Parts: sequence; C-alpha cells; structure tokens
Amino acid sequence: MTWNETIPDPDNESQQRQIDVLIKREGVVAHVECRTHNKPQDVKWIEELIGRKISLGADFIIAVSDSGFTQGAVKKAQRYEIVLRNLSELNDEEIKAWGRKSKVTLTFYGFLNIGIRLLFKNHSDLNLKEIAEDLHSKSEFIDSLFNTIKYELNKQKDINYPCSIFWTTQAHNMELCGKKLEGITIRAEVHTFEENLEIPTVSIYGDYNPSSFDAISTMVEKNLDIELEVIKSNTEVSVILNLSNLPQDWGNSVLAGIIKWNFGQPVNLKVENIHMYGTQEQKMYLVGAEVGLQEFGT
Repeated sequence: MTWNETIPDPDNESQQRQIDVLIKREGVVAHVECRTHNKPQDVKWIEELIGRKISLGADFIIAVSDSGFTQGAVKKAQRYEIVLRNLSELNDEEIKAWGRKSKVTLTFYGFLNIGIRLLFKNHSDLNLKEIAEDLHSKSEFIDSLFNTIKYELNKQKDINYPCSIFWTTQAHNMELCGKKLEGITIRAEVHTFEENLEIPTVSIYGDYNPSSFDAISTMVEKNLDIELEVIKSNTEVSVILNLSNLPQDWGNSVLAGIIKWNFGQPVNLKVENIHMYGTQEQKMYLVGAEVGLQEFGT
C-alpha cells in the first residue's frame, strides 16, 4: 500500500497518473480516491472514477468521502462497481481487507518412474510394442487405473511422501490386441505437490448507507476459464467450481481431491454453500512409463 502514488498511463507511458492510495496485493490492484468537501459527492465524481478504473486497469476503485454521496452517485456507483465508503466510519480491519483476494490451492499426486506389467495367459506369443501401443490408446482405462490409485492413497492417513507403491488389480474384461488382459501391476514413486489457482476478476457490490457503514458488501471473484466463482461478504462465503476444468500441471499427475481455501478473512463456509460439479478424475498420459509383459499367475 502506497500513498500519493504515481503510475505511467497505460496509453501514454510518458504521462504520470496520480492515485491517492494504491493497493497491490496478490495480483489485485485497488485504487483508493479520497475527497474532503462540505457537500455530498455527486455523480460527476463517480463517472470520473469509472473512467479511471477502465483507463488505468484497476480491479476495483474505492471512493472515500467525508461528506457522503448523493443518491445519483450511489446508483451510478452500484451499477459500475465503485465501492463507496465514508471516511469517518472506516475502521482498521476494513482497510486491511482492501485488495485481499481469495486463494485456492490444489494438491496433486505426481507419478515418477512408472513401471507397468501386463498379465496375460500364454504371453510369449504377444508383440510387446503392439500391446503397448494398444494400451496407450485405451486412455479411459489408464485414467481409471490411476484415479483408483488416487482414491486408495487418500484412504491412507500416515503416508510420508514421496513414497513407492506396488499395486495389482484385475483388468475387468479389458482386451489388448484381441487378447484378454488378466491383470495389471503398477509400480511408481508418488510425490505430492501443490498449485495455486488464479482468480483474476474481482467485482464488489453493496448498498451505500450513510448512517451505517456496517452494511454488508459482497465481493465476487471469478476465473472464467475454469468456471470458479467465490462469493463472499463480511461473514459468509459460497463457492461454485467446475471440477472438470481444473488444470493439470503435468502429464503423469492426477488431482488428489484436496482443495484448500483461504478467503483472506475469517468467514463462515457452510457445506450447503459449496457447489461443485463435474469430475475430478483427470487424464494420465504415461509419459516415460516402462511397459512389460508377464505371465498371469507367476
């Protein structure tokens, strides 16, 4: 947070633009503009701030007045998401919250040094290269195998990562090159890692009440690419998330199903306010995996 800051105009870098208070926090840019007048601030000032928000690329603008705002200014500010605050009613906690954005952290399982043994009866007459190519073409089968391993790992509470796994399962009527696959064995090193999701869009809505500045303002944070939306007030929060659109950091990894939320302030997150849809099962690409054949039953 810096006071009386100047920044280059995005359309004319040789021209400096003055900002009363500039707040930069975790990718969010907020401008605070202040006025001291005898009369309530009117719609003209709000229109100026709307133009500054667009021109200077601020995520949101907070207008602070020590004399209040006219009704026309309030309506205009609500429509264009300019936050209105009265100087005499501000408190330290609210000021600290300006520019604070929610964090979403995903936990992944990463698989290294993958070895796969395909179990067949009378496997000696099979061509390994052809079998491996057919296996890679069965993407849904591969995905289900590693997502099943994910669920088994989630059941274990005392694992220290990285760790080694050795897992054998039935093939559930899978055929490769016309030959029934009796079973499959997978060995791998499992690592965990975290990735933070970006929430680039921030909008603020609220009612201006000159007699009570404890009125709730609502902040809406969005990532349109993955259909993530966080809606929070001073005390409550709700979440909407499409699990199917969550990013995948690298090919040999799957989402562990662990999602950590940090809303930047103490809030009440109720189960009924968490709306998730889609699937968290992700594609596995078997990059660099070693594939071999083995006689079933040995």
